[in-house]
Amino acid sequence: MGVLLVVRHRTPRLAGVLVLAIVASKLMAHSTDGAGGGAVWINLVAGGSLAAVATSRLLAPGANLAAGYHAASWWWLVPAARLVGGLAVTVPVLTAATLLLGATSLTVPEVVRLGMVTACYAASCGALVLAVTPVMGGSGAAAAGFILAWFGTVPPSGVATLVERWPPVEGPLVLMWNTLPLGWRAARWFEHGDLSDPILFLFWLPVGIAAAAWTMTVCYRSQHPRPGSDP
Repeated sequence: MGVLLVVRHRTPRLAGVLVLAIVASKLMAHSTDGAGGGAVWINLVAGGSLAAVATSRLLAPGANLAAGYHAASWWWLVPAARLVGGLAVTVPVLTAATLLLGATSLTVPEVVRLGMVTACYAASCGALVLAVTPVMGGSGAAAAGFILAWFGTVPPSGVATLVERWPPVEGPLVLMWNTLPLGWRAARWFEHGDLSDPILFLFWLPVGIAAAAWTMTVCYRSQHPRPGSDP
């Protein structure tokens, strides 16, 4: 079901075309001027963007949400299985992008490590988007995930510098930047191998699935109250 919900929708296909266009542009730039930098950044941005758009369709309000709510299964099975199905579509595309980008500027061990980091980052990002989709809707969740994928590569120090003139905003925003599974942490994991980074990404997988199961139930029941209940 997760695979079908992704491949049959136009938006994930357009996101896949965008990823291919970005990769092609990077390869053409390398072939013309020999520029090898930016492969990691491009790979992470593409991975986060594609995962966000794909997973935003899995529990979108409407038929997708209703089918998930009415499935006779354990509470965690529907969001977990749909997340796996969505990743089954996106991870092969991201793996191909990693191989193409890494071949121009990275060694073989670095390409393997970048592929593992990108896959884990995409899974965590997808779990987060999946959790907010019943609340925000498919388009809203995709847009939020897309924005975080592009601006999430900025480290917390850079975010603090940008909003230092607004102290009420600075504290919560920097805290959010340090807590969410964003691209800057994936880049740090790739470069330095800090153990706290993969632990946080793995932490967000069950949290996102549990939150998705809760929002799926609450949002569906609020949209479809039982007969005789208060409006």
